[in-house]
Amino acid sequence: MKTTRREFLGRSAAAGALAAIPYSWTSRYARAADLNGKPTIAAIGVGGPRGRYNQGGAIARRAAELGQMIAVCDVDDLHTGEFNAKFDGKLNTYRDYRVLFEKEKPDVVTIGTPDHWHVPISIAALRAGCDVYCEKPLTLTIEEGIQIRNVVQQTGKVFQVGT
Repeated sequence: MKTTRREFLGRSAAAGALAAIPYSWTSRYARAADLNGKPTIAAIGVGGPRGRYNQGGAIARRAAELGQMIAVCDVDDLHTGEFNAKFDGKLNTYRDYRVLFEKEKPDVVTIGTPDHWHVPISIAALRAGCDVYCEKPLTLTIEEGIQIRNVVQQTGKVFQVGT
């Protein structure tokens, strides 16, 4: 079976992003949690079955291999339903990421939304105490990049952008 360039890049990005998360998670929570535990994960923006719009879901599914997926958020109920079906319908589903952060406390968040939502959701996730993996491009302006940097410094959370 031949691996496509897109599949290779997607797997490489997810592996690279998540390689740092277990270290960060265990070092930060070692005193309070069982070291054999896995980080909890929420996926925001998972896309659907339509080719180019499903990278967020693919990254989240690969992240779930290294942690425990607990929630999925997407504005399209079809997308959340399709993603949740891969987890036997056991995930809590949300349309609004702000509600997700009010009700859930994931250790890690994957963000696969359209580009203009990356900054506000990343900032909200960091402030909610989550480590973040976000698809590229992270920002649309230099000022947005500075905002992200400042919030990362304030919270001390792990933040990675995938390519």
